[in-house]
Amino acid sequence: MTFRITLLACVLFLTALTGQVRSTPSSAAGVQFMISVDKGVYVSSEPIIVKSWVVNKSDQPVQLKRPVAAAFVVTYTLQKLVGEERETLGGPTVGGDPVWTAPAVELQPGTMSTSSSELSIQFGDLYLEPGAYALRASYHLSDYGAKDYVSNVITSAEIFFNVDPLPENDKQLRRSLTEAFYSAEAKQRAGILRSFLAKQHASIHRVYALNKLLDATYQQKDWQGVVEASRKLQEENISVEYKNLLLYGEGNALRNLNDIPGAISVLQKSFFPQAQALRKQLETKR
Repeated sequence: MTFRITLLACVLFLTALTGQVRSTPSSAAGVQFMISVDKGVYVSSEPIIVKSWVVNKSDQPVQLKRPVAAAFVVTYTLQKLVGEERETLGGPTVGGDPVWTAPAVELQPGTMSTSSSELSIQFGDLYLEPGAYALRASYHLSDYGAKDYVSNVITSAEIFFNVDPLPENDKQLRRSLTEAFYSAEAKQRAGILRSFLAKQHASIHRVYALNKLLDATYQQKDWQGVVEASRKLQEENISVEYKNLLLYGEGNALRNLNDIPGAISVLQKSFFPQAQALRKQLETKR
């Protein structure tokens, strides 16, 4: 089960109520886009969370898409700094399809829409070697797949962060856990991960272990285990987009447990349109 990695849905202001004309910008005029990372120094294998803002700097309401990386509304360009040189590790996504669609938001003058995601949502299982890195992002004003999708963008200012080596004891801990996980039979893997998590309350590898636990319980169709792993992951330092993805998965698991009221309650917390579509589907069957 691969996660690509996910705030409550922004309120839409109706034209009929405001008397103002909505417009969808076809260029960068009047729209500002910014990014930041949650800290300046990481260690190798640690998730890197990127926050995005899109701001209406004009004097009129504008119709925009929430800056969701999982929907390829935001794409990242990452470079490693090696002396005076730069090594490009990845750029705007040009293949595949986004996992999600981004909700539309109407921004009044001076207001913003935000989201956050793990870099790995577009780069896969990201492992960064120690060193200095530069990151910039593009906010796509055109829909994914449109002819001007790549060109009709707002580019953020470049930001920088460093990656330190993973301490040797943490490296060995990760290696031991991974070896134990993959050498075990599928039905034993969840127990290995739960034992690890019970002992390692402050480990840098908790998110990694919980992701593996989520996968293991899903593969075994242990829906209660999926719910529990999802809720524990939501307590960790994860992005907004990943949290919304987890809510969607948790809602599906609760549906499989025939807890329809619980599924609806969870799904309504996710801003992704797909989660809301499933919620409405379940509500019509009650």
